[in-house]
Amino acid sequence: MSLRQKLLAGFLSIILLMFVTSTVAIWKMADMGLAAQEIQDSSVPSLEDGGWLNGAVSDIPRIVLMISLETDPQKMNKIETEQLNPLLSKINTHLAQYRDKYVTNEEEIKLYNSFMKDWSTYLGKLPSIIEAGKANQFDLANQRIIEIQPTCISVRLRH
Repeated sequence: MSLRQKLLAGFLSIILLMFVTSTVAIWKMADMGLAAQEIQDSSVPSLEDGGWLNGAVSDIPRIVLMISLETDPQKMNKIETEQLNPLLSKINTHLAQYRDKYVTNEEEIKLYNSFMKDWSTYLGKLPSIIEAGKANQFDLANQRIIEIQPTCISVRLRH
């Protein structure tokens, strides 16, 4: 083999190697683009919705405390009807939307069902806390808040 043929074979092998590595790189970048699109379409919106739900659920004890600390029955009812009840309704609507949009696999279903069980327990005990607060029974209201606080104070959904 002449020197010319050896140089030509070397350059052709380098060009072939560059073509193969470029093709693999482009293929891998396309896979990364699809993965990024999946994250953008499902994980980021679920984080936003989960963050909103976490904040809204955390607002409930604050509003219940406002009711408990208020001495005017009309203001208590106003806080309950204008702040608490709409917030609870909005949370329930968001939870249904969250379930429909993002709960897709077994792990997510288990987390969602666990949260909904805790949420139902929380909602079941909430009226007795509000009534204790309206009756100015602060110790009873506080005791009931402490009893249910660990079960359902944060949203444990997909992140």
